[in-house]
Amino acid sequence: MIEDPPCKKLPKPQQLACRLQRSIDCMDASLKCAEKAGTAKIPFAVSDGTAGLQQELLKRVDVSKVQALQTQVQVVLRAEMIRLADLRHVTQWSKDLQKQLHIDHADRLVHVGWPCKELARCEHVLRMVDAWDALLAQVQERMKAPNTMGGPILLKQLAEAWAAISKLDKAYKEIQDRARSAAGLVTAFADRLAADARRGEPTFLGLRQGLAAVLCDQKLCCILENLGAELPPLESKSQGQSMEVRAPRVPGVGYEEGTKEPSKKDAFLQCLERGEEVQAMLLVEEALNSGRDGRKGLSVFLLSILHGLPAVALRIWELFPPDGGCRGVDTSETTASGDTLMHVICRAKKFDSLHAELVSKLLSSTSEAPIIGQKNDAGQTFLHVAAARLNCRVLAQCLTIVPNLVTGVVALDSAGQTPLSILARHLQCLGGVPPTPSRDEVRAASKPVGGAEVALEVEDEVSGKLVRIKCKASILKGSTWATDLREGCCLKVDSACCRSACAVRAAMLFLDGQPLAISDGRTLWQLLSFTVQYRLPGDLRRASISALLRSLEDPINAPVLPMLIRGAQAAGLCEEQRRYVLFKMLTTPDALASAGHSNDGLQRQAKVVQAVLSEMEHQIRQMKSRSANVNHPDEGLGGVDASTRRTPRALDVPLRGPEMRQETSRLQPA
Repeated sequence: MIEDPPCKKLPKPQQLACRLQRSIDCMDASLKCAEKAGTAKIPFAVSDGTAGLQQELLKRVDVSKVQALQTQVQVVLRAEMIRLADLRHVTQWSKDLQKQLHIDHADRLVHVGWPCKELARCEHVLRMVDAWDALLAQVQERMKAPNTMGGPILLKQLAEAWAAISKLDKAYKEIQDRARSAAGLVTAFADRLAADARRGEPTFLGLRQGLAAVLCDQKLCCILENLGAELPPLESKSQGQSMEVRAPRVPGVGYEEGTKEPSKKDAFLQCLERGEEVQAMLLVEEALNSGRDGRKGLSVFLLSILHGLPAVALRIWELFPPDGGCRGVDTSETTASGDTLMHVICRAKKFDSLHAELVSKLLSSTSEAPIIGQKNDAGQTFLHVAAARLNCRVLAQCLTIVPNLVTGVVALDSAGQTPLSILARHLQCLGGVPPTPSRDEVRAASKPVGGAEVALEVEDEVSGKLVRIKCKASILKGSTWATDLREGCCLKVDSACCRSACAVRAAMLFLDGQPLAISDGRTLWQLLSFTVQYRLPGDLRRASISALLRSLEDPINAPVLPMLIRGAQAAGLCEEQRRYVLFKMLTTPDALASAGHSNDGLQRQAKVVQAVLSEMEHQIRQMKSRSANVNHPDEGLGGVDASTRRTPRALDVPLRGPEMRQETSRLQPA
């Protein structure tokens, strides 16, 4: 095709735009003629002169594919945020479909309903993006070259290309931000041009004049400043051949080593590398222009965290918040290994209150973003990293701010580990796990003497009725009912702690001298709650605890673990027993799943995991204190006194009855 003479005089990007505009104008004129002739109606009504052609096309063309393409193009262009990947997808789709239909003529494409105008718009944007990328590639080549001859022309072309991109609608913000991310490279290139222009050789005279022409053009300077680039100051006559060159925006790119002192930004980066927090805090405001400045692909925000300077990172966050546009901190930044900012923070050697504040800010900013659950190259989320560092504090903090993260504590990494299983390995390494109590440890109480009879009334969850159980008043003398014991009286059992007639009956039989013969975990948990709530004899409490712990060996009793882990201290379990419950909770995935079968399932699961983390921290402190003091007495399996100040009634103990049994039945292995 022979270009028109006016187009030949324009730069190459403008030539492309000129040809594209002419093709769009031709299509618009064709469409207007079709509308006047009544041929632009749907479904593809045409005038008599082209009716035969259209009928022939419709017979051999699958119109549904064209309509699908048209629908997809409209979806892409009408989106609130148009993505570059979507534009490339629909453009490539249209090219492939056009080859399948074997239709090359523009008029024939219009006859089958081809979205010519919309696709032309997509291709126009893609051409601008490709032209911008090509210019940046030339900039990188010039930066590596010994000299930058022709650089001012390239700088002018960058300004013109950015001016075209910046005029796009706000729906193209993602594409504009993508182009704006090259501001540091453009700044470094301008500084390199200024450095070459300061040379006294005659060969650089044209470079000096060209750069001066660009810097004198206020329109070009405004466009480049709108991009975010920083231009060197214009050389004045009083300065002679010397030109003050600003430090590059991206350190390490285009930086000329010489006798000059390092810029404030370079000094700030050196302070980060040396871990000098005070000096870095003094330089942070003057040295940085953006929260995304940095070195070697890492921002200063990420570098400050990597070098253990959370106070500096918080200051950068305050100066350049994430909602501050292209200058704000990039919360979606990742390292070469795929680690997110949360991964890096969780790896901190000393996790203190400043790190906790960083976690809080990041979670609040990215709670609904996909980056919060992103995995690194090892298939690990930041929860895996926190568990590996035994950082229970950050795990609990994350679940408090974003309860939906509870699903990640049972997510597998590439090695088949979950955050909970990693914590279980820590528990084993620190102090081991006590064995399950043997059956010999459960002994019946001595048989009491006869006396007056009383009745206990309990609301039974199985039958749904009130059940009365008779017993000797003498076996309840040490309980909270001691002052209410009268011949024939009826004592009501609070349904908040026990709704099992079987559990109450087993307790009375045990206190009457018979052995405890219950294996159902839920019934044993209610028996323990009943025992602690009404301060029944310690033999019954120890027997119910031992039987309950043995029942945990059966997977069908896994749903008891979430209740037991939260009420272990109030129920009077000793340290070894609590450690055993903790280990079973960490190594039984079905236990956490059972806590999520409700309307607020994720909230309940998050509370359970927080209780697990609290118990984990307690066990770590206990085992470390024991290792420090060898003479510390071992409490063994005998247990400690139950806490009456914080009974199971005050805990969040779900007693949903038959529906829970239906849920637990599905956990039983075939």
